Amino acid sequence: MLFEILHLLLLRVVIVNKDGLVRRVQLTVQILLVLALLANHIQQVRILLNRLSQLTLNFLEFGFLILYVTNALLLALLVLLLLIKHGLRGTTDFQRVQIDQVTKP
Repeated sequence: MLFEILHLLLLRVVIVNKDGLVRRVQLTVQILLVLALLANHIQQVRILLNRLSQLTLNFLEFGFLILYVTNALLLALLVLLLLIKHGLRGTTDFQRVQIDQVTKP
């Protein structure tokens, strides 16, 4: 009889410890699952932020391209206007000098 009581108590301890162990394992698995989901979410956010930054950089590069093209066109127009201005005046900038006016040493 004493042997049976000890056997039942030992069986109860084993069952209770087994249930506690199962609960601990389940809790650990659930924590690992939450951490994996969190890491996956963080990775998705990083991918989204990376794509947004690439899009912003592309818009910035396009803006610089437009700026450079506009500056080049304005500079070309300025050069063209200066060529036309100086080309139309011809030889009006030159002075006539007679050879007799040159001093002899």
